[in-house]
Amino acid sequence: MASRLILESVQPSLDGNGDIIAGAKLLLFDADTLAAKAVYSDYTLGVSLGSTITASSGYFPDMWCNDTDVYRVEWRDASNALLDTFERIHPLSPDLSTEIDRAVKSPVGEWGCTLESVATRKGKMAAWHTTTGDLISATVIGEIAVVGVLGVDKGGTGLTSPGASGNQLVSNGVGWDSIPAGTAVAALSTALSTEVVTRGSSDVSLTSSVSTEISLRASADTSLSTAVSTATSIRASADTSLNAAVSTEISIRTSADTSLSTSAASEASVRASADTSLAAQIGGKIDLVSTVNASAASNVAFTGLASTYAYYILVSGNLHQSAVTNLKMQVSTDNGSTWDSAAKYASQGNRMAGSLLYFGQNSQTSFDIAEYITNSGSGKNFLNMEIYGANDATCHFKAHSRAGYSNVVATNGKYFDMVHVRADLTAVNAIKLYAASGTITGDFYLYGVKK
Repeated sequence: MASRLILESVQPSLDGNGDIIAGAKLLLFDADTLAAKAVYSDYTLGVSLGSTITASSGYFPDMWCNDTDVYRVEWRDASNALLDTFERIHPLSPDLSTEIDRAVKSPVGEWGCTLESVATRKGKMAAWHTTTGDLISATVIGEIAVVGVLGVDKGGTGLTSPGASGNQLVSNGVGWDSIPAGTAVAALSTALSTEVVTRGSSDVSLTSSVSTEISLRASADTSLSTAVSTATSIRASADTSLNAAVSTEISIRTSADTSLSTSAASEASVRASADTSLAAQIGGKIDLVSTVNASAASNVAFTGLASTYAYYILVSGNLHQSAVTNLKMQVSTDNGSTWDSAAKYASQGNRMAGSLLYFGQNSQTSFDIAEYITNSGSGKNFLNMEIYGANDATCHFKAHSRAGYSNVVATNGKYFDMVHVRADLTAVNAIKLYAASGTITGDFYLYGVKK
């Protein structure tokens, strides 16, 4: 069956300014094979328009094809420049069946007509005289050409005449019947009456069902109210029991809190007494002033030494160095901004390495605090040093140290018990410990004993 190929977007062919594109054309191809594919001038498919269609004054002619054909269309201008491409374009459904929309019957004595929609004669009419039923052909009514009643193959009713005067066209689902108007109305009235009876019966059944549902819901509501009442009573009883239990627990906790408070007060009293005894034993309060946890450090420094304390105590119990060498110390009078390296350090005391020896040094550039500190963390190295007269010209030091087994000197440990002073009596407020070579590792704690 023939169908029209319609491209509304190119009818007419206009450019972006709304002007007609002179020489616009359509190039038609089979959508599957991309071979050039022709269209035809009318529904008979007798006259080919070819596969290249040129617009006239911006409009393309009607194009017909088989309703199973599928096209690829290229829209180009006169210079063959591509304007747009349309992929897989199907023709419309059979043209006549979509464009014929109704049959019309005129009052008695006038003209009956049915719309005709063959594309080449669209808008023309087929007419007959409604009194005589005679078909009017090849006649002109006003400006409308009368060409005859349409057959089914062209989307018409298929009737050669409209039937008797006053008849109406009624669809039977396949074609058209011409029956008296009264018959059609009577049939419609009967159908409506039957529907009313059927609906009335349905309404009665529905009313009965609704009534039954209301009764069931009322019964369910009564049962639910009873259940809620029972649940409320049970909850009230449970709440009473819970309140009693909570009251008992509160009483027990109050008693326990009282006992705990008494115990805590007793403990605080005992601790206060112990603290008093401890304070009496140490002769004053000791503060942890500073802690340094050194790991392969180039030095360990303590700054801010003040005269607030009677003296300081510096201790380390896990001291070791990267090289087996002496532990040195220098002091600062500007809180560590610079360190005094002048030859004004003096030491005196006892040194024991297998036997007790007197030891003394003068005019050194640092103090020797410990001798031959081992390079193993498992070595038995410790330092205990007291600092007197901090931030005062009388500042001096008393150090006691032990170096564990050394792989440099074959002895089982070295002990230093020394007093260190500086020839230049200026106020010292910072100290720095460092290895004669290598780095230091260990935990250092500085305590202050208040005056």
